[in-house]
Amino acid sequence: MLTHLAMQALLGCGARGGTRRDIVRECRYLVAASGPYTGTEELTPVQSDWISAVPLAMTAALLLASPKLAIKLARGGFGAHLLDLRSIRKIEGKGFLQGGQSAAPSISRP
Repeated sequence: MLTHLAMQALLGCGARGGTRRDIVRECRYLVAASGPYTGTEELTPVQSDWISAVPLAMTAALLLASPKLAIKLARGGFGAHLLDLRSIRKIEGKGFLQGGQSAAPSISRP
């Protein structure tokens, strides 16, 4: 799993109003590369770079404690390098991969 993409997925889930159950489901999908992550290329294997999983594990723990923290974490600089909600919705939308999107997704800034 690519840890920063997984972190974006978890923050996105929480920011969209996801519950703890939704966060756990997203974690299962990410770990198993199933659901929306089926066929996702593993660019940073946790087995060979275990330390890269620490920020992801912390993000998951914080979101399990309070899914609503996702927005505060992203706005507080924790996720300043991550996609904003508009970009996430655009990527999740129908036709994103077929239409040859010309505009690059925007990146949120603190």
